[in-house]
Amino acid sequence: MKAKFMLLILSVLLSFFINSNLMAQILEDLDDEIIYKTDIIEIQHEQKSAAKAMALSALFPGTGQFYISKKNLTAYIFPIIEISLWYTFFSFDKKGNDVTTDYKKFANDYYSRQRQHEAETHLIDYLAIYPGNIYTTEHFRLEDKNTQHFYEDIGKYNKYIFGWEDWYYTYFREPSSNELRVQWIISGENTGNPADVTWIGNKRISDGQVVTTDKGSSHRDEYVKMRQEAEDHYANRRTMNFLILMNHAISMIDANRVTKKYNREYIKTTSLQPQLKTALVNNNITPVLGLNFNF
Repeated sequence: MKAKFMLLILSVLLSFFINSNLMAQILEDLDDEIIYKTDIIEIQHEQKSAAKAMALSALFPGTGQFYISKKNLTAYIFPIIEISLWYTFFSFDKKGNDVTTDYKKFANDYYSRQRQHEAETHLIDYLAIYPGNIYTTEHFRLEDKNTQHFYEDIGKYNKYIFGWEDWYYTYFREPSSNELRVQWIISGENTGNPADVTWIGNKRISDGQVVTTDKGSSHRDEYVKMRQEAEDHYANRRTMNFLILMNHAISMIDANRVTKKYNREYIKTTSLQPQLKTALVNNNITPVLGLNFNF
């Protein structure tokens, strides 16, 4: 899928390159005004509307070019790019939604508010001898419902690590006996300022090894990876959305170009042109002003 995505990006970049070269021809289209203003005889013909062509291409890239002429190559290039971009957009959107569903289920299976509240309450009580420390009920504000903030917070903030099943039974309670074995590691208790007191980790029940606050839960690590994967898919979806808008904008510019080119070529091939000729009149060669009609 990544290879297809890169191919798609290259296709879009190619369209940018092609259109940037085509834009150089817009300067040549300024000759249209000269044609209109210098014709000796006023020419009436059905012009194609640039405004209409651009409006059509704004709605769906390529339709403005198709309105001007079915022979325009860009009338087929832009729709192909548009359909490819939309297909990729919905593909990334679905992948993001699928992974989001998976990580929510993962959290529901391995995370418990009850475990979180039990451990945080124990930490608050443990540090109650240091009035003024940050670890109070106001410090822990995990939402009671499965909102977006809940799913974000349990992976983002270390203070909510207690609810993960593997952390709880590795650092808080003995799994086999359900015995409370938690050992909090604190720093700043000797500074004389209670506000300096900080929870920095725990001792592992099995061997007493100290593990810092940001470690100790493989469940949370896996959960964070899943959330990041979902965000990557949504980021790619936003990129596709941007490229879709760019495709519309470039198609509008190109529709204006092909309209001017069509109208210019129409005048050049169908206009009446005055022409000075010679004719034999009464056996004398006489200059004659005639009209030449090209079509």
